[in-house]
Amino acid sequence: MRPPLALLRRLHRSIAYTALDVLIGQRVTVRSAETAPDDVIDCLRGHYALEVTTREPDLRYRIGAILKYGLLDLTFGVASTDLQAARSGIGILRDVGWADSPADADVFDEEGLFDLVRDAESGQFVLKVFLDSDGRLPFPREQRTIRLPEAVPPSFWPATFVVRDACLTNVRAIWLFKHFYL
Repeated sequence: MRPPLALLRRLHRSIAYTALDVLIGQRVTVRSAETAPDDVIDCLRGHYALEVTTREPDLRYRIGAILKYGLLDLTFGVASTDLQAARSGIGILRDVGWADSPADADVFDEEGLFDLVRDAESGQFVLKVFLDSDGRLPFPREQRTIRLPEAVPPSFWPATFVVRDACLTNVRAIWLFKHFYL
């Protein structure tokens, strides 16, 4: 069942998304799982004026993503920035993997779509940064699930992560399908 057209129109009017392509390929030295958000923000401040209010996810989830996938998927609440968020419209849904064609517009049920609209209309912006460790994992792949409860070994740090994607948006779940790894 397709979601109501009125809901799609609200999303179209309210969604904002600006890709930060200048950051793609940027190498970030991360000192530890604990310092990862600060290390990434310090690197980004070399390109943009930023004042962040929150850092996500919490340490437990950061460690899990590093151990299992060699990834950092960070979200920062933005208090102020010199970046401008473009009102991209519904066409951005294809770019972030939500829909491949207009026929796929029913990928979300009404409730899920309403959550996206409410997020977009909240007036709150987030900076999202997706980084990987270029295939380097703290443990060999065959041991990654066995060792998941353990901390990342000190010998892994400092580690170099590479920015694979970055954006300013008003929808926290904007990359739900583009960077799905769980």
